[in-house]
Amino acid sequence: MMTRLVTCAGRTKEGVEATLAKMLEHPTDVDMQHLLQSSVGDLSPVTHPYRGTALVNSSTSRQTVEVRTAKIIIHKLTSLFTIKP
Repeated sequence: MMTRLVTCAGRTKEGVEATLAKMLEHPTDVDMQHLLQSSVGDLSPVTHPYRGTALVNSSTSRQTVEVRTAKIIIHKLTSLFTIKP
């Protein structure tokens, strides 16, 4: 089997760890891995700040969970045009 890198995102660290653990339980289920990978790209880091990775089908299966918080930047528009009286 080919070694694969699986990534996921979640709202909590426990959620990411549980998802990666499920992937490690089913290392040959390529359809399950594809379903997870196709949904990760659409998740905002604002709502899903936790990111995780796992190597499946590897002799040294391991998983890593990192917290990445999104910075929300709000620009205040003060003046677009200057109007002189």
